[in-house]
Amino acid sequence: MKIATQIKSALIGVALLAFVPGFADASPLTFTLTGDNPGATSATFTLDSHPIPSGQFDVTDSPFFNGVSVSGLGTFVVTFYSAAVFNPAGLTIGSIAGNGGTNLLDLGGPQIYGGTDASPTFSPTLGSPIRLGESLDAHGNVILDYTLTISAAPAVPEPSTWAMLLLGVVGLSLARYTQSRRVQSF
Repeated sequence: MKIATQIKSALIGVALLAFVPGFADASPLTFTLTGDNPGATSATFTLDSHPIPSGQFDVTDSPFFNGVSVSGLGTFVVTFYSAAVFNPAGLTIGSIAGNGGTNLLDLGGPQIYGGTDASPTFSPTLGSPIRLGESLDAHGNVILDYTLTISAAPAVPEPSTWAMLLLGVVGLSLARYTQSRRVQSF
């Protein structure tokens, strides 16, 4: 009876964890940029759904993330520009702007990163593509020749999670075996 009560308590505890904020939305986000023009560079990279920026570029509203692996193209800095300061907003994949490095892509368009560092938001909403541009027309307007889609990547449990699960199953099996041996010996 005592073990059954402990198992019920453990199951209730696990069920309650599903409702703790942070667990349900911790899956990474995949950003996919697709160029419309032949020969355009396409890129895919992943960030946590609540990423912590490496720093801010120039102003507090334009976070950048160091060491982002971009779909077989290498490791870059991804900077999201604020519409409050830059016109147009958008993002850059490459070096930190102003540091003399080169950029893989420098795309203007709507603001993508919002909210605060503690509670970031990304636009567009998951699965809704937005248009970004790299080039300007004769009047200085951005030509929107890239599509950005943000999707939730499937969360993969860490090895420690699998180890805890395995340890729990072994522990429960051992407890059940021990209990059945006590019953038979009486």
